[in-house]
Amino acid sequence: MQPMKKPTTFLPTIILVLILAFMLGTTVFMTGCASGPKADIPTGANPQDEVARFETDVRAAADADADVLAFKEYDRAVKHLEQAKREIASQDDAQDILDDVRYGRAQLEAAKSTAQQRRAKAPTVLDARRAAMKAGAARFPALQKELAKVDDEIRDKAEDLSKVDSKKMMHLQNRYVALERDAVVHTELSGAMGRIEDARKNHQAKKSAPHTLQTAEVDLANARTAVETNVHDQGEYKPAVDRANASARMLTDVINTIHSSGTKNLPEGNAIQMVTQQRKIQDLESDVSTQAAQLSAAAQAGRAKDRDSAARTDALNRQLSEKERALQGAAATISLQEALEKARSEFSAEEAEAYQQGDSLLIRLKSVQFASGRADLPRNSLAVLAKVNGVAKDLGAGKIKVEGHTDSTGTEAKNQVLSEKRADAVATYLKTNGLADADVSSEGYGLSKPLASNKSRAGRAQNRRVDVVITPGADAPTTSQE
Repeated sequence: MQPMKKPTTFLPTIILVLILAFMLGTTVFMTGCASGPKADIPTGANPQDEVARFETDVRAAADADADVLAFKEYDRAVKHLEQAKREIASQDDAQDILDDVRYGRAQLEAAKSTAQQRRAKAPTVLDARRAAMKAGAARFPALQKELAKVDDEIRDKAEDLSKVDSKKMMHLQNRYVALERDAVVHTELSGAMGRIEDARKNHQAKKSAPHTLQTAEVDLANARTAVETNVHDQGEYKPAVDRANASARMLTDVINTIHSSGTKNLPEGNAIQMVTQQRKIQDLESDVSTQAAQLSAAAQAGRAKDRDSAARTDALNRQLSEKERALQGAAATISLQEALEKARSEFSAEEAEAYQQGDSLLIRLKSVQFASGRADLPRNSLAVLAKVNGVAKDLGAGKIKVEGHTDSTGTEAKNQVLSEKRADAVATYLKTNGLADADVSSEGYGLSKPLASNKSRAGRAQNRRVDVVITPGADAPTTSQE
């Protein structure tokens, strides 16, 4: 029997060697990073000040294309800068921080010198790059990927740009030109683009505000074209950009008004009216505030009570009163619009259609179906008439007009009488159910105002109708303005 062999120590030995090699390599790497030429910085210099100045110079070198034309040296400078900033954060020895700045500055100077020499071989391409960077191409995520690709191609060819053929150079230049153009578009129109995209994706603008959306999209397309064709002439493209941004803001305001109205399916046209009125109120409030400030200043300046200052004060007082009256009128108008819209939303599609007509609400009764040739109220119409009654009370109705209409069946004279009787029946119901104080009137129009053709049964049914027009009185309730 052979004697047992001693356990091998080969594996632990390899591990130990690897650890020692790693430690040695790390030391060599750190030594290598902290070797080479050094810039002259006094020992007593303030490390924080030197790092701040170094960082500013690194950014300036990038603006001078050193980050693409002399990438190796520039990258080493950046690494030294990052190391110095970490050492400051860790409160390391001041001389260690200054050494990193010294080594980094030496690399930065080499990068700047190399970049200057190489730039002369492709000035037009690099001018296009600077224009793209100045326009902000690096700020927009949508452009950063393309910018990085073009920059990488310049870095790959930086050592001898003179060997790059003119066709390739032109291609690179055009890509930078396109980046500059797109950066200006994003700078001027990113707000409008974001509003329109949000309205489309999150608020179903195509359904709830199609006309406002279309206007905003058309104005955005026109503005984009204006920028792209006059990228260096802001005076030329600014009007189109302002219009696009205004249309996009209108879209946002209309969408918000629709969603915050608390009514069912607020019509886009009504929302536009409300937004327009709200903006008028805001402008008037600003005018009143300015006018009041001017009046106060005039009062202080006119304490000498000379004739000119008194006249100026009177004029300002009149202007202020006019603005305040206009503001009150605008506030009352929008309150009325909101009240009318709330009333409109009370009816289902089967019961009635309701429309705002100026300062009035027209309710076109659909479920009040009179028997042929009859004018007495159908029993199944009482529920919707009770709703009309409630809406009229809520609006503080000052005037109610009931309009009767018929189809073309029968003679014109008979239809005229029938329409008058039907309108009177509805008006009588309203008068005797709590609206006696309102000015309630009725009028029959016979077959003179058809909504549809009388040649079909559906058309004739549509023409046999009663419309109730409610106009709020002077004491109509208003909604609060927040």
